[in-house]
Amino acid sequence: MKRKVIAEKLKKQTTLNSDLTKIASFGKIISDFDKKLLDALSSIDINELNELEQYTSPYNEEILIDFKKLVAELKCFISTSKADAEKLKEVLAKNTVVSQTMIEVKNSLQDEFAEIRRDINQPNLKQKIILPYHKKRIKISKKLRSLNYKKAQKKHNQNTLLKLLDNRNTLLLNELNIYNDEISKINSQQDELQIAIEFKGDKESFKSILIEHFKGSGISNNKYSQIASHYTDMASLFIDTMLYDGKELKTIITPNEFTKVEKFLQR
Repeated sequence: MKRKVIAEKLKKQTTLNSDLTKIASFGKIISDFDKKLLDALSSIDINELNELEQYTSPYNEEILIDFKKLVAELKCFISTSKADAEKLKEVLAKNTVVSQTMIEVKNSLQDEFAEIRRDINQPNLKQKIILPYHKKRIKISKKLRSLNYKKAQKKHNQNTLLKLLDNRNTLLLNELNIYNDEISKINSQQDELQIAIEFKGDKESFKSILIEHFKGSGISNNKYSQIASHYTDMASLFIDTMLYDGKELKTIITPNEFTKVEKFLQR
């Protein structure tokens, strides 16, 4: 219980600094936006707008009535925006008050921090020693959340890709069955010539595709033959390489060759 209480006190101390960082970040956003807004407003020539509003035309005055309304709307928008810019300054000032309040709370905890030092028997312990570790912990936590999100996204993409490839194979098999039905009819009508087809069985053509696709990888002709025999098509090679880190392909080619193949497939 004592350790838990101390841990909570330390967390309270270090969290204050994180809170102050967030408040300062918000203050910078307001300040930057206010400056950009004022710069944009100051770049507009009001005299030019006044001249446009008073402009007359001997032939198109009726059309210019709507135009002048637009000019008046812009002038009104500029006036409103200047008032909004002043409001932003008020928001910034209030944010500064919040920051100052937080700093006062932080300073008021000096006695509590001294008590923590006594509890853990570390009289020389200072907040500035703990804070880097706290900031590091926060940074690592954010990185872990990001990595977990990317991991989940990768898994989702893998499942989507596998499903698409499975659908593709189903369509190819359906097409093969249609060919087989027609071939069976031909074979049943005569004995001189028997025809047969094999699903993804043209390994020589597949090998030629591999050689062309991975030209410059340094893979030998014998290894190309092994790859063509091992995989049914380019899709199955892609799945092994990109989704499973080449678990099977690495048993055929060298690490250097695998790196090149991976780059070729990423193009």
